[in-house]
Amino acid sequence: MARPGVTKQEVYTAANTIVANNKMPNVATIRKILGRGSITTIQKYFKNWKQDCFKKGGNTFTNTNLNAEEVATLKYTLNQQIEKNST
Repeated sequence: MARPGVTKQEVYTAANTIVANNKMPNVATIRKILGRGSITTIQKYFKNWKQDCFKKGGNTFTNTNLNAEEVATLKYTLNQQIEKNST
């Protein structure tokens, strides 16, 4: 029997886990944590996660030990992604 595909919640949880461990999440690290899932599906949900984080004003990252430069870099990356998606 085939394993079910990854869910949005699983990708969000994996991305949040990576951030909580003071790392920058990406599709490869999320897939490594999940141990399954297509790159396309993970990428779609990861893009949603980044946009949701940006909409929250980066508040998702305030409870981590990320330094100011890492938070600024992540916010910049999220902004770039949103601009790219709106064109």
